[in-house]
Amino acid sequence: MENQLTPGLQTTSNNLNQLVSRLVTSVLPAAVIRKSFIVNDIPGDLHIPGNEEMMATALGSLLNTIVSHSENSCIRISARVYGGIILVYMNDSGSFNSYAITCQLQQLQVMAKKMGGCISITRQQKEVPSIAFSLPYLAKAA
Repeated sequence: MENQLTPGLQTTSNNLNQLVSRLVTSVLPAAVIRKSFIVNDIPGDLHIPGNEEMMATALGSLLNTIVSHSENSCIRISARVYGGIILVYMNDSGSFNSYAITCQLQQLQVMAKKMGGCISITRQQKEVPSIAFSLPYLAKAA
């Protein structure tokens, strides 16, 4: 599935929650067709680490990948800061095809590496598949 970010997607808020909300809106039609829904649980006070355009492209591609391999599920997006690292999680309540997603994530891994981060597939609580995108995170000075 091609990245479905709409041309002209505005990426000027510097707020991670707002960026993810716009990305969710762009993939919502595909999610509805696949009988899935998306929940944005990212706190409103997190800023976008690094290059905003690259972050939008990376997260949009991750979201497209998960939506295209999920069906009848809830995709939950969250983020946490641990010291100097931000982890963005995309959890799928259903069971996606880990092998197919892993193949597509290899291409995104190159972009994540350019951003100073990495992408991995994990299984968190209750065996829920999760994609973790980790990046350096420096809180902005007030």
